[in-house]
This record gives sequence, structure tokens and C-alpha cells, in this order.
Amino acid sequence: MNVKETSAWKTAEWDYCSLQADLQMASLLGARTQEEIVNRLRGMIRRCPQFYPAILDLGLRLLSQKGDPASVRMVEKGFRLMLDLIDPRHFDEEIDGIVENLELNWRFDVSRRLLEELAERRSLSAILHDSLAHAAARLGDLDAAQRHIKEALRLEPDSKDFWSNKGRTRHRYRHSGTDGESNVMSPNPQCHLPAGGFGEPQAQTGSFRKSSTATR
Repeated sequence: MNVKETSAWKTAEWDYCSLQADLQMASLLGARTQEEIVNRLRGMIRRCPQFYPAILDLGLRLLSQKGDPASVRMVEKGFRLMLDLIDPRHFDEEIDGIVENLELNWRFDVSRRLLEELAERRSLSAILHDSLAHAAARLGDLDAAQRHIKEALRLEPDSKDFWSNKGRTRHRYRHSGTDGESNVMSPNPQCHLPAGGFGEPQAQTGSFRKSSTATR
């Protein structure tokens, strides 16, 4: 039986929608504490261990707070469950939401690892190649960054953002020496998971721009 058709999934889904509504109405209902949010997410996961939205949300929140290996493993677990269960119509949008939240937490190492794992299972869209280029550039691997931004442009040659990102990569490459390596970007302690949940990341500034023109 499809787990999404079970009562456990539907109950967890209802509870998750209720939590998101509470967070969006914080100005009227009062802000929820992080402890309360975490406890509610844990409850959903206990009821339905495969309910990946709660696993990802909890993992990203704990990653923001602690940044420990356990929180990384939770994000990875939720990501892999999502790959198996997600509606294909929303695939790129959901993946991009997770990647942007990882970027907000300055965990380009994790976003790159997950995207490379995804690339082993299916072809990446232009926006995901762009995200891989972003992560590689932030980690100092400019050779990989150039490869992925070129692939993004092959898939969507009219994207102004991708062309802009390619220019930034080439500029950094020219100033990195001859080995295609640059200094890894330092973590930003200001980054945190937005209160609205993992699917609605805030805008980020940096050496790359996230594409607004790619099909998601």
C-alpha cells in the first residue's frame, strides 16, 4: 500500500498543515517557541516515520541550531524519502527549497552532496545544475562550478541569471591561480532556517544569484 494513502500519513499531513498555518498566523495567535515546533514535528514523525516533510523541517531546524552530524543525517534521511515519495510535478520546486535552506545555513557541503547523489539517480534540471555550481563555487571547487553552470546554460541558454553566474565563476577562476581552487567561503553565523518551514526559503545574497527564470 502506498504510504501516502495510510491514515498515519494523512494525520501527519494534517498536523503539518496546521503547524504551518500557526506559524503564518503568529502575529494573531502568538509566536510558537522552537521547542514547541520541534516537539510537534517529532510527534508527526512518531506517527508516520516516512512523513518526509516533518523529517526535513526538523532536520533543517536542528541543523540551524546545532549543525551536528545527527541533524545532517536527518536532513539526508528526509531527502532520500522525498526522492522515493514526492509527486514528480513538484520535484524541482521541492528540491530547490531544500537546497536554498541549506544555503541559508551555509551548508554548501551538504547541498552539494545531496545534489550529487540525486544526479546519480536522475538527470538534473538547469536550476539544479545551477545550484550545484553555486555549492561547488562556495566550497572552492571552481572546475566543478564551471562544468555545472555550463550544463545549466546548455539546458536553458536564455537564462540571464545563469549567464551572470557563469561570469562570476570565470572571474573567480581567473583570480584563483592555475589549479581551479579558491578559498572556501567562511560560514555566516547570521544564517538560519526561516520560520515558515523548509519549503519557503528567504532570499540570499552572495556570489551567485538563484535563477528566477528557470522552469521549476
